[in-house]
Amino acid sequence: MLKRCQFKLLTTCLICLSSFTQCQSQNKKQSVSSDTLEAQNLSVKGSFDANTNLTFDRSSIGKFYKSYPRLKVYEPNTVEFYKQREQYVWFNKNGLIEQTHNLVNRILNLKNEGIDEQVPYETEMKRMVGLDSTSNSNEKVAINAATELMLTNMYFFFADKVWSASRSSDIKGWYLPRKKLAYSSFLDSALNRSPDLKEPVISQYMLLKKWLAKYDSIEESGSWKPIAVKNNSFGFLPGDTSAIIGQVKKYLHTFGDLEADNHTNKYDADMAEAVKNFKARFGLTESSMIDKAVINKMNIPVADLIKKMIVNMERCRWVPIDYETQRYILVNIPEFKLHYFENKKLTFACNVVVGKVMTKTVIFAGDMKNIVFSPYWYVPPSIIAKEIKPGMARNPNYLAAHRMEWNGGNVRQKPGANNSLGLVKFLFPNSNNIYLHDSPAKELFNEPARAFSHGCIRVAKPKQLAVELLKDDPNWTEAKIDAAMHAGSERYYAFKYPVKVYIGYFTAWVDHTGKLNFRNDVYSRDNELEKMLLASNTPAKN
Repeated sequence: MLKRCQFKLLTTCLICLSSFTQCQSQNKKQSVSSDTLEAQNLSVKGSFDANTNLTFDRSSIGKFYKSYPRLKVYEPNTVEFYKQREQYVWFNKNGLIEQTHNLVNRILNLKNEGIDEQVPYETEMKRMVGLDSTSNSNEKVAINAATELMLTNMYFFFADKVWSASRSSDIKGWYLPRKKLAYSSFLDSALNRSPDLKEPVISQYMLLKKWLAKYDSIEESGSWKPIAVKNNSFGFLPGDTSAIIGQVKKYLHTFGDLEADNHTNKYDADMAEAVKNFKARFGLTESSMIDKAVINKMNIPVADLIKKMIVNMERCRWVPIDYETQRYILVNIPEFKLHYFENKKLTFACNVVVGKVMTKTVIFAGDMKNIVFSPYWYVPPSIIAKEIKPGMARNPNYLAAHRMEWNGGNVRQKPGANNSLGLVKFLFPNSNNIYLHDSPAKELFNEPARAFSHGCIRVAKPKQLAVELLKDDPNWTEAKIDAAMHAGSERYYAFKYPVKVYIGYFTAWVDHTGKLNFRNDVYSRDNELEKMLLASNTPAKN
């Protein structure tokens, strides 16, 4: 089993999908992001005393960074913060305020946020606030400029690592909007607003954080063990008896799929439901059969699942907290699924086909402005060069046989049931020329792994999606939508208010029922991010 210390260099916060940090070395003498953030959802919970009369000498800032150069990256934020005030914020007349202990506790427990990074000057910080072994716990910490500045910088460090999206700039192929934070205004808002405000991460982050604690506990307790099988030719069904069934039952109970383990080797009805639940969480074909595919998933080391959760918590940090608009579509590539939300509630979902590994679907966001019924398919130049022209060279009637025609120097396919886009497409203008569309190749939607397209996203239930999107328009009934899809002539519908579309990439997430899901890393993106997190957590030198 992978020891926790081997991954201690990596750990980290999340989500909605829910929250998300910076990878630059602490040696780099440059400011972290100073972009603006609305003064909301800001605080590490606690109670600042913003009206203290204790005067703070701003000239001590320069001296502080000479003594603690690894924190110099936060100097511009610190200068900006104290430019607005001349008082201590971490002290009152009675000593350190309550918020101090809350902040220090969270910094010393970064692993609970999915972050196990070395805290700069941890020993010095603990000494300053009276938490080292030589301190008298009953003795009041004296008001001190260095302690004040250490706590302010630790607040910025925490916000940088747990709430920021700055690390996302190093990841290729991620074109979703990135969250922007201004750390000085962030702390300033915490001083002046309710301590019960939410943290600036999407809900998904917080959900993953809870499951991370459970999986950490499982790993540390050693309660996960690989399931031993002597051969691959087995398939257990309800009613069967086997020692393997007893091991599977224990696994299901440990990870929350089975409420109680009766410690027998008999495959009973309760276990059958638990097996279906487990298979759904891991993207396997749902049935009560326990086969080699199930055992393979159960034999993934819990440490590897923890890594996957941490990687996806990192992705959640990148997502803006205001992404959940009144209604939006989320396509999760590794899940091969589309989700439609209204007022933060899931109202529709269906399978999708995404791009092949060689023609990856791009991760980005757009605004759906049109639905096109009975669409033409305008063949991309790359497909003309690689497929159409070679086809024409082999068969002079290639275009006619595929209901295609030349159109101003380009090739397009006529509307109809055999059109490559099917009977409807959904447009959200973007530079990647990606859109959602129907497909005549219906059989592909039943495959467990559905990466078959040239990059666009094929929708298994396009008519139902159109009905959902247009249900508030009395002029577009289901019957009218069906007629437009089969009309044989192209027709556009323009939304009065565009619908937000997010194409995301999450290999671990918590679904709307509260269940933790895992999927295969179809585009091999997790390893790149994991390596980046490990590299960014290399201890810095003074």
